Amino acid sequence: HDANEGSMEADHLDAEKTIGEVRTIHNKGEMELKSNMSVADLEKDFFDKYGLNVQVFRMSKDLWLQTTKTDQWTLAEQNQRGEEESAFTAS
Repeated sequence: HDANEGSMEADHLDAEKTIGEVRTIHNKGEMELKSNMSVADLEKDFFDKYGLNVQVFRMSKDLWLQTTKTDQWTLAEQNQRGEEESAFTAS
């Protein structure tokens, strides 16, 4: 999917499978995740390196939300927002 697009539930893969089992590109090497990278960049890296369309989700209160409207946010910003929303719910 493109930036700011979500994923349909029917497109979800078996959570028990590893990346190695589902990827369509079989490159060797590691993928580095950094807190300052954007969600859009992370999703693009997964596609470019492994042929996988991934969707990042963030916990909001008691629901997992696709980050489609905030794909330009960094992973750190997503985590911060999730922590804030979870703390608000716990009060």
